[in-house]
Amino acid sequence: MDAAGDFLHDDCVVHFPNMPDFVGLEDFKALPGLIRTAFPDVVETIEDLVAEDDKVVERFTLRATHQGDFMGSKPTGRPVTWTALAVYRLVDGKIKEIWVEGNFLSLALQVGAVSRPG
Repeated sequence: MDAAGDFLHDDCVVHFPNMPDFVGLEDFKALPGLIRTAFPDVVETIEDLVAEDDKVVERFTLRATHQGDFMGSKPTGRPVTWTALAVYRLVDGKIKEIWVEGNFLSLALQVGAVSRPG
């Protein structure tokens, strides 16, 4: 995180659906802590990376063990896997904006935060 300013604009914006935007380097630096609190051993695998013009699209898989509170769910000790897509917009060689679409329903099901219908 110390090197975040090397690849992010100071006023970068990270968008997640149904959440307030994360604005600036300090907000960005807080993001890993939000996930690592519940999933301290999380590992991200980049599945695809595609770039065109000022955009880069990443498809990735995250794997971890549910070891802390998440979405109101107490730690289960279960291994979890979820996928996500991120679109990065670059300006002057640095990331200016990020849109993240994660499969958080799958994650919520795996940790027991929601139950399967029927």
